[in-house]
Amino acid sequence: MKISNPARLDHMIGLARAQGGPLYLLVIATKPCYIKLASLVHELRRRQVPALVIDAGHHYDAVLTSAAQDFDYVDEIDVFLEIRGSILGRTANLATQVEALHEHLSGKCGSVRPVPVVSGDTSTSGTFPVFWYLQSGIRSIHV
Repeated sequence: MKISNPARLDHMIGLARAQGGPLYLLVIATKPCYIKLASLVHELRRRQVPALVIDAGHHYDAVLTSAAQDFDYVDEIDVFLEIRGSILGRTANLATQVEALHEHLSGKCGSVRPVPVVSGDTSTSGTFPVFWYLQSGIRSIHV
């Protein structure tokens, strides 16, 4: 797991705390997710809604990830999970990365509840919410 901008992560947690609401975790896994969630990413930033953009990293080929650049939000990605391997390997790796993300945020969030927002019908959108719930007891939002 790689945090691209620790200062923004801390700012978003502080913003959620100040607003008394959740910290949304926008989980992006594949090219369609980059496209579908682009307007949401921009609008949440414009409205100063506390949210972190999390790139699962299933696709690492520029052709499959260029949508973040095409829609001008590659600099808005806060966390890279860097998932790799076969479908089974990716699933196991995702479980490990969800655990690491939860531990990292737990140390910083205090009373702020991180709520995942997943998109699509990818293996990530099906498994991330399950792993997050097993780790935290917090349900996810599915777009």
